[in-house]
Amino acid sequence: TGSCVVGTVSLYYPIEHSAIRFAADGSAYISGYICQGVTAGTPYGIIRRASNGTTTRVVGLAGGATTEGADAIASILPDLGDFILDANGDIVLSTWTNLRVRKINMTTGKINTLAGDGTAGYFNVDLGNGDPGAYEPATGVRFRYPSKLANWPGGHLLIADRDNYTVRMIW
Repeated sequence: TGSCVVGTVSLYYPIEHSAIRFAADGSAYISGYICQGVTAGTPYGIIRRASNGTTTRVVGLAGGATTEGADAIASILPDLGDFILDANGDIVLSTWTNLRVRKINMTTGKINTLAGDGTAGYFNVDLGNGDPGAYEPATGVRFRYPSKLANWPGGHLLIADRDNYTVRMIW
């Protein structure tokens, strides 16, 4: 919108990281800078526009928490690469500067890391069991800018790891 109105949940500045996703119930989820009544300290976030016209903030709060298991509505996103809705209606999002893929459980409202240890690089966890095809815990891998996300049949998640020029899959 370009301006903020105190007490109104809206997008201040839809940018290149903006996306719109639609839920089965007809709601629209929109990412961008969240308006909090002032432009200074405006964080990246996601708002939900319900089919009845009600708009609420889902995630993104300037000065908010970044911890595991925190309430998503009180969490800060340093940036936002992409987001999708999974088969359960939960939000899966990628963040560039903290190098993680996170999930918001829409039932509990909590946000947790699905993949990435927060360190830039290309690293797969070695389980040390001699099986190179063994599955590694996704929270131990390293990304260099996880950007786009996609659902894959069977509940798998594809992650475009931009600066490593690869696509990763979470089983």
